Amino acid sequence: MTTENTTAQKAEARITADYRQGQFDRVNKNITEYRPKIKICGADGISTNHMLITADELTAIEKLLTKKIYTFDELPEEIQQKAIEKHADINVDFDWWDHLYEDAKTVLLKIDGFDLDHNRHCTGNFIESANDTAILIFNEHGKDCETYKTAENYQSEISALWAKLPEDPADDGCDDNEYEREKLEEEIDTEFLRSLLEDYSIMLQKDYEYMTSEKAIIETIKANDYDFTEDGEID
Repeated sequence: MTTENTTAQKAEARITADYRQGQFDRVNKNITEYRPKIKICGADGISTNHMLITADELTAIEKLLTKKIYTFDELPEEIQQKAIEKHADINVDFDWWDHLYEDAKTVLLKIDGFDLDHNRHCTGNFIESANDTAILIFNEHGKDCETYKTAENYQSEISALWAKLPEDPADDGCDDNEYEREKLEEEIDTEFLRSLLEDYSIMLQKDYEYMTSEKAIIETIKANDYDFTEDGEID
């Protein structure tokens, strides 16, 4: 075997390994340096270190490396639209709801699950008590937040309940209003929970709708400097 053929075989092994590991920059360098020698190996390809690369595979590699790539702004408008449609889930292909779950936890509300669109809802429960959650909402959420308004409404209903059914110790030391007050307080707590879960389900829906909007998809594409093929696929 000539030195030239040996060199070609070594180049073959390097190119095959780099190509199959996705290291295309190195492949490109190798092809530029060794392509004339690799041609000597013939159309059937050669086996080196138990790796086989054929002339057709090498041509495919070269085609991959020489294909044109474009920024999003360089794509024609119809291809931009195609790219947006192909990558409609680019902002929601992970646990995008985690930040709202964590926000709920800061006010001692645990969200167990949710659904969107026509079946929009949240499920969950208080980690401690309804009153604890209301106090934390007042401390952590701004007055313009729907959760703040929900907590205010809860607080008003609880205050009104205690004004209507105050502690009323009888001669035997029992509170005659206790049973009725606790029953109604439980109902108010349940409604507070339902309203808070509704607030969070609306936030989840709005977040999802924004993240799947064309504006958000384009923002993500540009922020990550994605390159595209001529058919709108991310390179």
